[in-house]
Amino acid sequence: MGKRKERKTVDYLKICVLHKKTEKFRKAKKERFGRMAKSVKRIIVGSAGEVDPGFEWVLKGEGYATEMVDGERCAIIDGVYYKGSGDLNSGVWDEVDFADPKDRWFVNAYDNTPWCVEDGLYEAVGVHFKGNPYGLDDDFLERHGRIRIRHLPRSYSGIKEYFRTHNVMGIVFWKDGDERCYVMRTDYGFDWGK
Repeated sequence: MGKRKERKTVDYLKICVLHKKTEKFRKAKKERFGRMAKSVKRIIVGSAGEVDPGFEWVLKGEGYATEMVDGERCAIIDGVYYKGSGDLNSGVWDEVDFADPKDRWFVNAYDNTPWCVEDGLYEAVGVHFKGNPYGLDDDFLERHGRIRIRHLPRSYSGIKEYFRTHNVMGIVFWKDGDERCYVMRTDYGFDWGK
């Protein structure tokens, strides 16, 4: 049996510059992945049309909406595969060890997702993650922001109706290429994951 690679735990904000020394590289990575370090806020859209200050653009129909996927957070950065723990904005990230049996389900999700070669944030979903709320037959990686919601009415009643008629955990609102805020189906009185 080969020697096991020592496991690294890295602060999320430091991943962008892992193993790189040049200022040019650091600047490019900060620009490319800076949005991953920004805060993504949970907002409440009220029945009277109110929304948290600074997020009025959501109700005006600006930006776009995507499904929030219920899985285990992971990322590919500079071709290196990480799994996350803790809060998205301040969590800790560990490199996935392809030889470690403890990471086998993350490896399985990666192997089952051949189109997953781009750097970015993902959710590992399927049989071995979060109780498999989607009833999948195997494990996969789902890229953040890939499942766009078309024709979402931007009002309390419109969002509530969307949750009533669609089996999604939450809705993420994007603007200028960034995940800015989200709402959860539980905010509208609907259960998730049961």
